[in-house]
This record gives sequence, C-alpha cells and structure tokens, in this order.
Amino acid sequence: MYRIGEFSQITELPIKTIRYYDEIGILKPNFVDPFTKYRMYDLKNLEDCKKIILLKRFGFTLEEIKTMLNGSISEQILEDKQLELQEEIREKQQIVYEIEIMKDELTKQKEKEPQKVYHMERKLV
Repeated sequence: MYRIGEFSQITELPIKTIRYYDEIGILKPNFVDPFTKYRMYDLKNLEDCKKIILLKRFGFTLEEIKTMLNGSISEQILEDKQLELQEEIREKQQIVYEIEIMKDELTKQKEKEPQKVYHMERKLV
C-alpha cells in the first residue's frame, strides 16, 4: 500500500491531480483511513492509473475514461480513436503543405519587389 505522496512519485502525477481523480470517481484509493483521512493506494490503483495516463495521452476526456474504466476498454473504441487521430494528422499535414505554398509565394514576391523598385527608379531618371 502506498500513501498519496508515494503514489504521486511512482505515477509522476501531482497529488492535486490524484485527489481530483478521487473526487470525480475516476481513481478511488483502495483505503482511506477514517481517522487521518490518508488515502492509500495499491497495485490495482497503479494499473488503473497507468490506463488513465495512456488514455489521456490518446486524447480521451476524463468522462470518457471514467466510462471506460467502469466498463471495459474495447478494441473498437481504440480503433475509432486511432482513425480520428489519423484524420487529424492528415489535416495537419495539409495545413503544413499550405504553409509551404504560402512561404514560397512570399519568397517569390520578395524576389520580384526589388526589380519593380529598380525599374521604377530608372523611369524616373
């Protein structure tokens, strides 16, 4: 059994986050001392915490994670998230491509501008 401070060090989650997860019912301690109110965590809590951290990294909301932990994490849910992330990647790649086009256009404009100024100066002389 681990006190919240030890659990925080092991999981690398701030104590405040662990308490919040307890409040919203996503990561309940294994035992709470009735006198000191110390939260105690065990190996199952570590397993759940690992899942929470991964699911958050995958982009799931805490509400979605809570539902998954109370039920089960299905392969279909993970596959749907994977497809969603792949689509986001495609969209970001398109944006990067469009930025490159805009940069090229700006570079071409800069290259033309000095010539325009030079030609204008020659006409004035």
